[in-house]
This record gives sequence, C-alpha cells and structure tokens, in this order.
Amino acid sequence: MLDRMLQFDAISPGFIALMKPLLGLIHIEKGKLLLSKGQKPTRVWYVLKGFVKETSYDSGIGRTSWFWVEGDFVYAYPGFFSQGIAINDIEVIDEAVLIEISYEKFMELRNGFDEVPLLVEKIRDYYDGQRLAHASDLLVLKAADRFKKFILENKKLFGVAKRRDIASFLGIKDDSLRRFG
Repeated sequence: MLDRMLQFDAISPGFIALMKPLLGLIHIEKGKLLLSKGQKPTRVWYVLKGFVKETSYDSGIGRTSWFWVEGDFVYAYPGFFSQGIAINDIEVIDEAVLIEISYEKFMELRNGFDEVPLLVEKIRDYYDGQRLAHASDLLVLKAADRFKKFILENKKLFGVAKRRDIASFLGIKDDSLRRFG
C-alpha cells in the first residue's frame, strides 16, 4: 500500500510511522458488501488480494459501474473523504484481503500532516480520471474495442467476475459479449 501511495505523492517518514498502527488487515468472503447504498462510509479500503465491484442503480436497476483489483484503493462515490451517503453498493466478488482505516483514525493523521490533503486530492483525481476515461470509452469506442481494452487492462478479472457484470460495466448486452469472448 505504501508503494501505491508513493506513486501519487511523497509522504514523510513521520506519516508512515503513525499510519501503520492505525491500519487493520481484514479478510472478507466473496459476496459480502463492504458498503451498502444509503450508508455513510466509515472506512477506506486498499485491496491487497481479491476483487471488488461497485453496483450503481438507475431507475432501480443494478448495473456494475466499477471494478477494483489488487493494488487499488476502493474509491467509491461519493467518497469516504466527503462522508456523503453512498449511492452505490460495494461488494467483494472474490475472497479478499484488504487494508482498512477508519474515518476517525484517518482524520487524526490528516490533521497532523500537511501532505495528506494533497495526497488525498491526487488519489481522488486519479480515480475520477479513470471513471471519466471509462465514460468516454462507453461513448466513443465500439463494443468490440471496449471489450479488447478491458481484456488488456483486466485479465485477472476473467474467471472471477461474472460475465453479466463485465458486460454491464462495458455497456454491452450479455449475449453480445459472448461473441467477443
């Protein structure tokens, strides 16, 4: 997790030393919800092992709107940092090992280190940029091209994520996805 954070910005040894004892390591079974629509997020997670998906709801119909893989911070919208009410479900789709920190503990760290707000903004910008790129792909790329791009970027998800979830994420009908796979 530290290596991933350093990809976003430099962090001080003091921050690292104080952060480590505040982190928890958890094992979550496949199918368990980390966060339910309507809940306020109380924790932020980092995926050490396993996979997590986001299900968004449009007119009451669930659609897979995001996947997180090993090495990702689970950055839901609205996020942990804004403490807004979750508008989506966050579900573990394969047995997972996550690092977590509570909002209260994170705020203690944030208040003590000047680099934390910038780090948070860079992480938020990264994931927002990823979501915008995906939204653009849904509008610009043909279904076959979206599928090819997904395969290149997410090989580990095949065999773990359900075909209908991948199809939903790519904006492709499940039956049509069979032609590409």
